[in-house]
Amino acid sequence: MDNETRRRIKETVIDLLKISNMEEMTEYKIRAEAEKRLGMDLSDIQCKCLVRDVVEDFLHSFTERDDKGKEGEPGPSDRYENKATEQEIVRKKEINADVDRVICQLSNNRNVTVHEFKGNALVSIRQYYEKDGKQLPGIKGISLTTEQWSAFRSNIPAIEEAILQMKRKIKRSEHDANTSGAVSVPATGSAPKFPSETIRFDGKNYRVWARQMEFLLRRLKIAYVLSDHRPTSMLGPESSSGNTSRSKASEQEWMSDDHMCRHIILNSLSDSLFHKYTKRTMSARELWKELNSLYLCDYGTRRSQVKKYLEFRMVEEKSILEQVEELNNIAESIISAGMRIDEDFHVSAIISKLPPSWTNVFVKLMREEHLPSVVLIDRLRNEEKLRTQQNSHRSGGERPCMNHRRKMGDQMSQSLPSRKREWKMDVKTLLCLNCGKEGHISRDCPSSK
Repeated sequence: MDNETRRRIKETVIDLLKISNMEEMTEYKIRAEAEKRLGMDLSDIQCKCLVRDVVEDFLHSFTERDDKGKEGEPGPSDRYENKATEQEIVRKKEINADVDRVICQLSNNRNVTVHEFKGNALVSIRQYYEKDGKQLPGIKGISLTTEQWSAFRSNIPAIEEAILQMKRKIKRSEHDANTSGAVSVPATGSAPKFPSETIRFDGKNYRVWARQMEFLLRRLKIAYVLSDHRPTSMLGPESSSGNTSRSKASEQEWMSDDHMCRHIILNSLSDSLFHKYTKRTMSARELWKELNSLYLCDYGTRRSQVKKYLEFRMVEEKSILEQVEELNNIAESIISAGMRIDEDFHVSAIISKLPPSWTNVFVKLMREEHLPSVVLIDRLRNEEKLRTQQNSHRSGGERPCMNHRRKMGDQMSQSLPSRKREWKMDVKTLLCLNCGKEGHISRDCPSSK
C-alpha cells in the first residue's frame, strides 16, 4: 500500500468518525462507509489494520483532550460530556497513587498494577496517561479480583493453546486468500508477500521447482517441518501441567503445519504425480525426501539410470503392460535429470525388449515406420488381452481331454476336435490385433489378405 492510499484512507476514516454517533458506530460500519466514499476494497488485512489503528488513535486523542481540555477551549460534543464525567468519577474512586504497585510494563502506556479498592485487592491491566507529572489510568483496561485472577492464572495454558490455534487459522486464511487471488493489490502498491501460485512439477526442471517451493514454504513459516521431526508430548510424572500443555500445543501446531505443507506440495505436482502420491500416507518431510531422491539426481545416479534402462529386459512371468510402465518410469527419471530421450527411440526400445514368446508381435511392430507410444501401448494391451483369453480357453479345455484319456486310453490327438468346438463357441469374444474388430484373430484377418 503506497503512502497516498494510506493518507486518503486515514483522512476519510477521521472525517467519518467526526460526524458519527459513537454509541452506534462500529469499526465495520466505518470501514464500509469508507469503501463507499473511496470506491475501493478495504477488506484485506493491511487496510483492516490501518482502519483499526486510525479508530483507536482517534478515540485515544478524544480521551486525552477531555482530560487536558481547559475551560476556555472548545470541548467534545454534548454526547460525550456525561460519559467523560462518569469516567472521571470512576478514576477518582479507584485510584490511590500511594498504594498502587506497578508489577510490569506491557508497553509505553500500558501497565499491570496491584491496588486496593474498597478494601479489596485488585489486579489491573490498563492504559495510562501522564498528567501533571503523574501516571494516571485511562478508561481502557480491566480490573480483576483475587478470585478472578486465580481463575485466569489456572487457564493460562488453555489461553496459550487458543492463541496458537488462532495464529494457525490466520496463517491458513492468509494463504487461502493469496492462492485464490482474493486479496486486492493496488496498481501502485508493492508486490504480495509470496507468490499466489507456483509452477506445477511434471518431472522436469526439478531444481527450479524445488527452489520456488522452498521459498514459498519459508514465507509461510512452515518450511521447518521438512527438516524437524514431530515433537512428542511430555507425559512423565516430573512434567508440570504447563509444560505438558505447551508441548501438546507445539505438537498440534507441527501437525497442522505438516498437513498444510504436504497439501501445498501435492497441489504443485502434475496430475499424474498428484494421483501417485495422494494414495500414500506420508508426512511432508517423507514426501519431500522421496521427491529429492527420485528427481534430484547427480551425474553418477544419472548414469546408473541409463544403465538400468539399457539393461532392462521383459520376462514371461509378469504382465507386459506393467513392465512397460516400469520402463517408462526409468525413462522419466532420466528425462528429469536433464537428458533427452527421443520418442521413436523409446518405442523401438520397448519393442526390442519384448520376451521371446512375442516374436510375431515384434516382427509386425518393427515393420511400421511411424508408431507413437500411445498406439504402441494400445497394441500391446490388445495383444495381452487376446493371449489371456487364449490361455483361459486352453486351461478350460484340458480337463475334459485328460478325463477322456484316462477313461478311453486314446491319444492326445483324439481330444483336438472337442477343443476346436469349444474354441468356435466363444469365437465372438476374440479381438483382432490388426483391425481391432471382434470375431477373429490377426492370423485370419480379412483385411490382411
